[in-house]
Amino acid sequence: MRIMLDIIFALVENTLIVMYLNLFLKKKKKYENKIILDIVFIIFLSVVLLFIDYFIRIMTNGFVLLIILMIYTNFIYEGSYYNKILKIFLININMILIGGICVFILSNESLYRLMYINDYISYNLAFFIKFIWFIEYLYLKKYYTGEFKLSKRVWAYIVIVLLLMIGLIVIITNELLLAHISLMTALYAYVVSLLVVILIYYVCLKMTEYYNEVINQKINLESLKYENTIVQMATQKSEEYNKILHDYKHLIGVLKDMKGNEKVKQEILEGIDLKETGELIHTNNVVFNYVMNQTITKAYESNIDFHGTYPENISEGITSYDLLILLTNLFDNAIEASRLADKKEIRYKILCNEYDFVIRIENTFNENYFNDFKTIKEDKSKHGQGLNKIKEIVDKYDGEDILQKNDSFVLHSCLINLHN
Repeated sequence: MRIMLDIIFALVENTLIVMYLNLFLKKKKKYENKIILDIVFIIFLSVVLLFIDYFIRIMTNGFVLLIILMIYTNFIYEGSYYNKILKIFLININMILIGGICVFILSNESLYRLMYINDYISYNLAFFIKFIWFIEYLYLKKYYTGEFKLSKRVWAYIVIVLLLMIGLIVIITNELLLAHISLMTALYAYVVSLLVVILIYYVCLKMTEYYNEVINQKINLESLKYENTIVQMATQKSEEYNKILHDYKHLIGVLKDMKGNEKVKQEILEGIDLKETGELIHTNNVVFNYVMNQTITKAYESNIDFHGTYPENISEGITSYDLLILLTNLFDNAIEASRLADKKEIRYKILCNEYDFVIRIENTFNENYFNDFKTIKEDKSKHGQGLNKIKEIVDKYDGEDILQKNDSFVLHSCLINLHN
């Protein structure tokens, strides 16, 4: 029975160590999403440490643990060697401190000695320490990853309350081990403490939901302020495009009808790129027209074969601001990748009905500059911003955002629910 408990506690402890490593360090690309790697390492680490504990029986577990963790993190995780060592030491120091605090409660000398000869006491204490580690991990993860949108003051209150609850559990455990209270009383106190911890976690989730709702409302209000401005700008640009196109076609007509040296006239006409005289995209949505016509110009300047289909009518349901950001980022990403390809081509298909707005864009790319959707921008700090904005808008309308790559094309598809 003791061996079985030792194995369980070793697996739990090493699982928590790996969870902390995954929280504070980023895995290398080729090892991401490989959970089996973590499982194998946890088992290996547990076997090694248990072997040392049972057969060698000298105080080398801590040193062996540090050495194995350093080797493992050096091969599996990204970052500098010094950063990895620092994170490993912080994780272990944190666990040692928590364990030390819990042992410190056994201030009674006789009880302190019993811990080493009484399995009941030692295993209860081990369970309690690992439970505290797990609770700490849950809150650290929410704080470190920013999943809880809470102010520093609220976080301070949460830390104080959690410390008080942990202190209460420590006192209860101490009194139980000293036989000053019954097991039933201790269980009641444990259940109440656990419920308080869960309640705090639930309140944090609800506060985060409320915070996100407030932020979304502010974003929606700001986007509404820009609605008229965007529509006016798009309308003005469309009118300018139409005027230029009209004047351009009129000039060609005049040249064709003009009498004179046919050779000179032919040279002038040949010097005019007839692609410029193509019909501009015109739908019932001026923002859609503006973005598409701007994209055509950009694609033409980069010598990209740009073609596709689009609907004549764009149904209401997506704001002009969101439509502008979505289309601009989608086509800019496609142009950025395609302009470096040997074969420069962008194919698009846009569908729209009263329920859905679907955008499907395929573009060629150069494998030397484009790998697993990494940036080719000079300013690397802007990497991912366009994709993040696209995802935010798609999520706002409860849609779908799909990004795929094959041997010759990158496919980016977005579905927007117009009546969600």
